Amino acid sequence: MANAVLLGFVGSSAFQVSRAPANGYVNLVEKLGIKASGANDDTFWAIFELHELGHILRGLTNDINDPSLSLQNTQTVIDKCFKDLRK
Repeated sequence: MANAVLLGFVGSSAFQVSRAPANGYVNLVEKLGIKASGANDDTFWAIFELHELGHILRGLTNDINDPSLSLQNTQTVIDKCFKDLRK
């Protein structure tokens, strides 16, 4: 689990994640090209839940221990379900 992406709240937004063990923070707004105006906790959790549902329904590739693939899968969810959030 050393390379797992751990979700957490940083500051006032859930759109920050910490990559274990000590790679700092990755801002999903910047990394995934989301409009700052659309970055709120409700949207974050909707994206998170759809990402996980994508695994359950086998629509997304297994990304355990692969943070890069996890971000690609999250990008897929945003591209398919949240097009209006794109910059």
